[in-house]
Amino acid sequence: MSLVSIGIDYSGTEWKLCLLKDGRPTDCQRFIDGKDALNWLFHICALYSELTIGFSSYLDCALSPLFALPDHELHSLFPSSDQHSLDPSLSDFLISLSSFSHHSYSLPSLRYLPTIPPHRLLIHPTMGTSTILCSIATLLYGMRQSQAAWTEMRFLCLEIGPWTSTISVVQDGLIIDGLAPGIRKVLDPAIYKQTFWEGLTYDLAGLMAVHHFEDIVISQQSGSAEAALCKEEVIQRLSDLYQFYLYPQDEAHLVGFESAIGAALLVSGFSQSGPTAELASHLLSVVS
Repeated sequence: MSLVSIGIDYSGTEWKLCLLKDGRPTDCQRFIDGKDALNWLFHICALYSELTIGFSSYLDCALSPLFALPDHELHSLFPSSDQHSLDPSLSDFLISLSSFSHHSYSLPSLRYLPTIPPHRLLIHPTMGTSTILCSIATLLYGMRQSQAAWTEMRFLCLEIGPWTSTISVVQDGLIIDGLAPGIRKVLDPAIYKQTFWEGLTYDLAGLMAVHHFEDIVISQQSGSAEAALCKEEVIQRLSDLYQFYLYPQDEAHLVGFESAIGAALLVSGFSQSGPTAELASHLLSVVS
């Protein structure tokens, strides 16, 4: 019998979904309309009665089960802020999602990980979303499948968006630190880019000074041409200072689904044994 889970990555404008069987993605779908995403989920859940669902997004959230939560508690999982809030369409999506499976979970943003020392929450108020966690989970899972030891996984993960960056610190396969961009209300593109470059220079130098890791795994936040251009400029400008490695993307049809795959991998380990259970236990301290 196949071990089945679904990972969901919600960016605010689209849903990316991945069906995972026995630790491998077998079906990845992208939807603009949440209703279309729910229809696909309903069909898959009708085929597999005991699957597990993991939800990741740009919103701030601790690790939480979604099943059977009343509406007001569901809203409380995702605190509103000046930057993000739980819009009605997403609320309806989560309520429907929670009814599909008894094993549905919202995955945590980095600040809620047990491996982040408390003092760093004061130093870095924003650290990274659950999509960052899940993307890193996919990377670490692939390394473990290639027989890398946890103690060999010591590097920075740099995710580049259109003139924004998020940096996470991985030590012995654990996420121990992170920096995510705050709100930048700058209208002048030249000033915005200058802010990006100076901020990235400060952030990389500071994290290197504290953690002493020389290797950086670099990826891009979206498939946009601007994000790709920004990533290439970062490598060109800073390659004399740092050792960059591209986020491994061996299968073209899975590019862009890294966070959805990671969400499926992590929740698969909540109730199953094997490599995914090891991943969930290591990253989240969840024991199956």
